[in-house]
Amino acid sequence: METLNLGAPLNYISSEGKTYKIVLNKLNKDSTVNSTSNTDAGEIQKINLNSGTGYLTVVKNDLVNLDFMLGDVVIIIIGDLPKEEVIKIANSIK
Repeated sequence: METLNLGAPLNYISSEGKTYKIVLNKLNKDSTVNSTSNTDAGEIQKINLNSGTGYLTVVKNDLVNLDFMLGDVVIIIIGDLPKEEVIKIANSIK
């Protein structure tokens, strides 16, 4: 089985000066997927997005991580934005 290769991150700065990045990873036919979140980092929340289920972690230093899939693409959004903003960004990706 092939494992997921991390794609190039898209780095952003919000109008409030908060930084975040979005990583898009296209899966190969026999790829396996692992979340970048872990329970040691913070509480993992299963959330409903327009594209399906996402897994959101708010790390102790207010860093937010959201993993979800859109078709055969794994999308990771990570940054120092409020979780509501990260969910809004995720729901805007088509």
